[in-house]
Amino acid sequence: MSEPALVLDASALLALLQVEPGAARVAALVPNAAVSAVNLSEVVAKLAEYGMPATAIRTALEGDGRGVVVIGP
Repeated sequence: MSEPALVLDASALLALLQVEPGAARVAALVPNAAVSAVNLSEVVAKLAEYGMPATAIRTALEGDGRGVVVIGP
């Protein structure tokens, strides 16, 4: 993967993972996207708050390994 062209926020990732309006648009952007560690932690927290088990969260975020690049500490 080349350098990310854009950075996704938590709401975009949540829309994608929960198949909300805009999910298809976000899915098209993922191959060229990054997400900050802070936004990723917000996504994990929200999914856990919604009752998703930790293993399901990990699986959803790992995908096929070709998607979003995490940036930050």
